[in-house]
Amino acid sequence: MTQWGFLMIHRISKDEKFTVTFDANGGHFIVKEKEVDKITESVSYSQSATKPETDPTRTNYEFAYWYQLSSPDTEFNFKNTPIKTDIILFAKWVQKKAFVIFNSRGGSVVDSQTVNIGGKATKPETDPTRAGYNFTQWGSNYAATIAFNFDTMINEDTTIYAAWARITAVTV
Repeated sequence: MTQWGFLMIHRISKDEKFTVTFDANGGHFIVKEKEVDKITESVSYSQSATKPETDPTRTNYEFAYWYQLSSPDTEFNFKNTPIKTDIILFAKWVQKKAFVIFNSRGGSVVDSQTVNIGGKATKPETDPTRAGYNFTQWGSNYAATIAFNFDTMINEDTTIYAAWARITAVTV
C-alpha cells in the first residue's frame, strides 16, 4: 500500500433507479393469487416512492402505515421523501381489539374489558350482586344457561351474561 489514498466518486445519473422494498412485517400481499411477504418498486433518483395500491393483510391486525426501521413510530412521508438510495419500508401493525361486556341482567355493574382479538376475557374478580338473588355463573347466552368458558378465544365483541338464582325464604 502506498501513502497515496484514492477517493472513488460514483456519479449518480437522473436515470439511475433505486429499489424501494415494502416488507409486510409478519403480514402478506396477494400478488398474482400468491401470498408474498415483500414487494418492490423501482424509483428514479430523487423521485418519490408510491404507496402500494393495496395494503398488506395480517390475521388479527390492522395495517397502520409504512415506516423505516430507524423510526418505527413515524409514518413514512411518501410525498416529501426523495429516494436517493435503496430503502426498505416496513408495515406497521395495530392489534385488533374486541370489547367484552358483562351484562349483569339487573345486578350490580361489572366493568367491560378490552381484549386483543385472539385473546381471552378475564373472569371478574368479584361477582355481581342483586337483591333477592344469588349469582350462579357467567353465561354465553342471554338466559345464561350455557356457562361461559373463560379459556375461549375472543374474536369479536362479546357479551357475557350473569345467571341468577332467586333466594327463597324457608319457613320452619
